[in-house]
Amino acid sequence: MLHDDYTAAAALLQNDPQEGLRRLMELFGGPVHAICTAILRGHAEDADEAAADTFVRLWRNASSLPAGTALRGYVVRTARSCAIDRYRALTRRGVLFPLDGREEDMDFAVELESLLETRELAGMILALPPPDGEIFLRRYLYCEETRAIAEHYGLPDATVRTKLARARKKLRALLEKEVSL
Repeated sequence: MLHDDYTAAAALLQNDPQEGLRRLMELFGGPVHAICTAILRGHAEDADEAAADTFVRLWRNASSLPAGTALRGYVVRTARSCAIDRYRALTRRGVLFPLDGREEDMDFAVELESLLETRELAGMILALPPPDGEIFLRRYLYCEETRAIAEHYGLPDATVRTKLARARKKLRALLEKEVSL
């Protein structure tokens, strides 16, 4: 059912941009806002602006929207990109964010973003032992706080951070191996 909704929303955006944008906001407003809020924690107005920027960018790029199930990933990546752009602009202006290891994670997330397009990398992430693959995606794709992830899985926060560090190391090694082949 969702596949049909996504396909219809992408087509509607291309044929009737105003109505298509309304439909995209209906389908993805919640997830887009959650991603922007997670990245711009403590800066609600900037998170709202990043969410708005996401939909403006989607509207401007309506002709290149992917059809079908790829639409969700495209919207998520666009939201992350808009929020990260705003995060970087704010930090350049000297705006402070809570210290939580975010900068290192943010750099890794940006590095990973372009690679997430490949099925091989998605397969590597999902091949991590449960729940490590899910934890990895929740942190780096959906930008959830480690504290929230730990609570969801009933694990100590330190355990989640350790699992993420090990997963990053393992994925880097696998990616380096792929590149050298």
